[in-house]
Amino acid sequence: MPVTASRIFDFLEKCPLHSIERYEIVSAAFSDLRRSLHSIIVGLLESGERDAAEISDRLRSVLSEWLTVPVRFDNAVLLALKEMGVPVAVESRWGRDISSHYEDACRTAENLLDLENPVRAKLANIIEGLRKKGQPFRIFCHRRSREHFNSIFTASGGAALPGDVFIHSVAEYRQADPFDVLLKVGPLRSRGWGSAPDALLTAPRFDTLIQVVWSGCSDEPGFGYDPVHAPLPEGEAAHDPGAAADRYAPSLHLRWKVQESRSRDNTTGCHDDPTDINEFEEFTRLTQSTGVQRATLVQVDEDHGILYPPHSQVLGLDTATGSVGYQKLGETFLEGMFLILPELNDAQLTGLQAQDGHFSAIWKEKLNAEYRRDPVALANRLRDAGLGLLGLDTAVDRWCQPSSTVIHAPQSMRHFEILVKVLGLDFGPSEIAQRRQAAWWQLAWDEIRRARGEAIQIGFQEQQIVDDQVRAALRALDTEIRANVGQRTFQLVIPPGHSLQGVFRFYRVLAVEEGFQTHPSEMRSLCELKRIDQWRE
Repeated sequence: MPVTASRIFDFLEKCPLHSIERYEIVSAAFSDLRRSLHSIIVGLLESGERDAAEISDRLRSVLSEWLTVPVRFDNAVLLALKEMGVPVAVESRWGRDISSHYEDACRTAENLLDLENPVRAKLANIIEGLRKKGQPFRIFCHRRSREHFNSIFTASGGAALPGDVFIHSVAEYRQADPFDVLLKVGPLRSRGWGSAPDALLTAPRFDTLIQVVWSGCSDEPGFGYDPVHAPLPEGEAAHDPGAAADRYAPSLHLRWKVQESRSRDNTTGCHDDPTDINEFEEFTRLTQSTGVQRATLVQVDEDHGILYPPHSQVLGLDTATGSVGYQKLGETFLEGMFLILPELNDAQLTGLQAQDGHFSAIWKEKLNAEYRRDPVALANRLRDAGLGLLGLDTAVDRWCQPSSTVIHAPQSMRHFEILVKVLGLDFGPSEIAQRRQAAWWQLAWDEIRRARGEAIQIGFQEQQIVDDQVRAALRALDTEIRANVGQRTFQLVIPPGHSLQGVFRFYRVLAVEEGFQTHPSEMRSLCELKRIDQWRE
């Protein structure tokens, strides 16, 4: 239950002055990697090629995560860089400048593997200090960041942090009882990586906010109505002798005391005093000119979600009222409701659909066999056939993975057609009727498309009658729907007697999150979160 307003007012009355302790971490070695990655990301984006943009997004995603989450320095950057190919191929395609930055980035990323992330060390010291003092604290972070915070302690044999220490959303923040300290890694930003609600500053439930940030990562201008940058009248400010910077500032009727300190780790790099840029502002500026659009994430399980244009109308089930219908994303469609994906059979392929996974089992088995026999020869055959995807070796390895919530496959229909033809898959002599109506690869692609939630075919999309038919079919399933609402996901077949054929998939929504930018072609499809992460702002 949310905390009562009277309790919050009592807390604010007892705590008229709040504090922000901001620790800025300087690392010459990490700064070198940031510079190299920034140059590569900008260079690939400016090339204007879609495949290059995907690798650029992947690198941007990894770097943004490292700047906002207490990760171990692992090989995530190296894996993303290797999608560009070997150094000779990088220079041949992208030129000497990008190749030079590529070599620098690879070398620095390898060196970082032997170093401890100083952000993790700082957090460990802060948390241990709070525990010794008996001060209640909370950590505001993304759900999938919890494992990184916990690993600070479990890596050395300690216990994971209690689950109630973490706050992941505005709703959870509103339900929290007042506490002493809130921890936050990364700058205060309203969208994208490391985002946080303005309520952290406009409606504090704590005495002190402790931020641990990398050098150069300043807060978003105007966050929380810009409380930090509006000084109080002269004479009201005081100074803490131990702080590098110390100032007071108002936020509406609240008063904040801000202390800033800067510390350097003991690593070495190419620059003795690195001056780092704010990558978040730079990346936002870059993506605004690449033809991408804003998007909102609907997360359906721990590893998958769908991006929609903001304020889209989505088909949902409100478990509180039992009503089924189209809801506005982020307004009437909220966490805890069910997202309904109608997977309708294509009118042109009616009667040809196999059971889920039939075609994918065939082509994945053949692909795995070819990949195990000679991965280099397979990649060369695919390139010769026109599949000129950057990082093809990594992509093929991903396509070989067993199907889960989605079928791992090429994103492009053209790329999938090439893959199937190179594998030599087609209908047999006894399947003449199927051959006349559709190619083998088309049926296989339809299976992938439906698994991704691309439910209604282009031929249906402009017909209002389909919406009416969908509603009628859902009404006929009312009893079955009510019997399954206790599950996380379930599937119901459209009953006989309806003009539509197919199934309805129901997914209980874990989160509805803004702060993404991507191409329209990447929206409305069920996708892995690790791929979606690259489109965070």
